[in-house]
Order: sequence, then C-alpha cells, then structure tokens
Amino acid sequence: MEQEKTAVKKRLTLFVGLTFVITWIIFLLIPLRGLTYGKGATIIILAAAMFVPTLSNILTRLITKEGFGNTYLHPHFKGHMKDYLLVYFGPTALVFLSAAVYFLTFPGSFDLQLTALKGAAASTRGLSAYNL
Repeated sequence: MEQEKTAVKKRLTLFVGLTFVITWIIFLLIPLRGLTYGKGATIIILAAAMFVPTLSNILTRLITKEGFGNTYLHPHFKGHMKDYLLVYFGPTALVFLSAAVYFLTFPGSFDLQLTALKGAAASTRGLSAYNL
C-alpha cells in the first residue's frame, strides 16, 4: 500500500513538473521571438500550449512504464446513460435556463433585433457595410 502511494506521488510530481516546464518553454517562445499577443503565430503557439497536459500525461505514462490500460477513456454507457445525457446536455440547458431567468427579470434587455450588438460591431470594426 505504501509503495503504491509513493508511485502515485512520483507520477503526479512528474506530470506536474513536465506540464509546467513544457508550458513555460512554449510560452517563452512568444517574447523571445518578439511576437505580439493576438497575432497569427502567437495564436497558434497558445493553441498548441493547450495540448501540453495531454502530452505530459502520455510522457508520464511512458517514463514510469505505467501503461495506458487504466486511462478510463472508453465510455461505460450501461447503467450510466443518465449521467452521460446530463453531462452532454446539462450545460446547454443551464445556459438557456439562465437566459430565461435573466430576461424574465430584466425584460427591457430582451432585443430580438440585436441592435446593441450590431451597433457595437459597427463602431469597433467598421462592419456597418455588411448589414448585420
């Protein structure tokens, strides 16, 4: 039991360490190359950084020879269908419920013509020619 706890701590420490080191290396590419945030290559670098935890997980499993048998990535629909449906549709249902509560509370804010959004888009990006 104690040996298993030590192995788990070692794996967790390795995972966190790899994640931080690789992430900082990727993030340091931006200022070291003189790039500006929000521009082409920077967006790609930041998007690539989102995959670092996945890469760190794979590297940790390979380094510790843990294997990939207990990754729990395959679905278990039998007996858990309610859970899967809740996880899949629950956030969307909460967004609609929140919007309904908001617009029932503040009915003056409900605008099907999206005039405030169109005005903001036209003033900030010059999109009035596109007839939003």
